[in-house]
Amino acid sequence: MQKDIRNPYYDKYEPISKGGTLFIPIGMPTLSKMTNDFETRRVTVITGPPKEGKSSVVHQIYLNSVDKGFGSVLLDGEHDQSWLLNTLYRKVIGVSPNTFTRVPYHKKYILEPTQAGLDMLMEWHKDRMTIISKYLMKHIDTLDQLFTFIGDVVVKYKCKLLILDNLMTLVEGTQAEKNENQSRFVKRVCELAKSHNIHCIIVAHPNKGAIPGGDMGIYDVSGASEIVNLVDFLIHIKRNYEKNEEDEPDGWARLLLNRPWGEVGDVPLRFDTQRRTLYEMNGLGNAISYDFNWQGKGKQIQL
Repeated sequence: MQKDIRNPYYDKYEPISKGGTLFIPIGMPTLSKMTNDFETRRVTVITGPPKEGKSSVVHQIYLNSVDKGFGSVLLDGEHDQSWLLNTLYRKVIGVSPNTFTRVPYHKKYILEPTQAGLDMLMEWHKDRMTIISKYLMKHIDTLDQLFTFIGDVVVKYKCKLLILDNLMTLVEGTQAEKNENQSRFVKRVCELAKSHNIHCIIVAHPNKGAIPGGDMGIYDVSGASEIVNLVDFLIHIKRNYEKNEEDEPDGWARLLLNRPWGEVGDVPLRFDTQRRTLYEMNGLGNAISYDFNWQGKGKQIQL
């Protein structure tokens, strides 16, 4: 048990390696090695301008956590639940004719998973996949109410990965109030990660001056400047708008802050237009794809 005050001479040494820590797989080999996966009791901020791929990467990490047997909760502040779930399913099973059906939707067409595909998907993510929409949380008005609610959800659904997408929509108020509230929000997330032994990911927008496709520094995250001083990892998702060759990356996952291990750097990414997924690229310019075990080849372990 952690102590507020420790006298190393009298108090027994507690090995870090035996602290009950879990490691959430990221799904990108290089980023996973640099961060040592996502350790529980830690917090990550993922940032980047709109349409740069933040949500794509966050959804991939979420689905990869589900696939590896971890209870995973996605608190979404923007999207309609049905459209979000459809997007997640497309990332998992692809859009081939035997997995999705093209269905009329007024003057457009949309892709809906087949019933056989749905049956396998529901068995695949049973008891591990939870989605919460902020616009349905009408009973929550204060930060205390929000974190009481989140804490109850974490316990009820045996959560080990919590994703909060995104900071701007989850924290309300005037701009001055938002800066203060965002700082309080991130502090509460850090406390939650430690008290419940989970990993938390916060999606945050950059400051207004950020240029699409441009570089960011660690203090370019929108909101209070102290936010990045509170978290363990900061990852900037950046798109490549000047791609000329097929083997050039579509973007990068830029690890700007790595408090536990110190290693930072860029991971080149390739965008899969069908699955709307950003895969890591290897040294030969090929995407390193990973597949989800949604068809039930082997039983997942419930952690």
